[in-house]
Amino acid sequence: WIVFGAIGGFLFYSRFYVQWAYSEWRGRSEVPPLFWYQSALGSVALLVYAVAVQSPLGALSQSINILPYSRNMIFVWRDQGRLSRGLYLGTHIVAG
Repeated sequence: WIVFGAIGGFLFYSRFYVQWAYSEWRGRSEVPPLFWYQSALGSVALLVYAVAVQSPLGALSQSINILPYSRNMIFVWRDQGRLSRGLYLGTHIVAG
């Protein structure tokens, strides 16, 4: 589980370097779609790790984090045309 947690941590925390490199490339502060994928996947991996090692605080923090990451991924998919209007509206009903 330590290796799994380390991979999840690397994926999660390296997103800031991805954002930094992307902003340098674009010449302004921007968040690339990859940032949100790394956030969500890393958070899920760290949540699984926290549950496996029975860390209630780790599990709580990662389970809360997934909400804004998922929401931003919905925006990315909508902007890329990968999310149908019906499904997009459905996410608004579920999200409240």
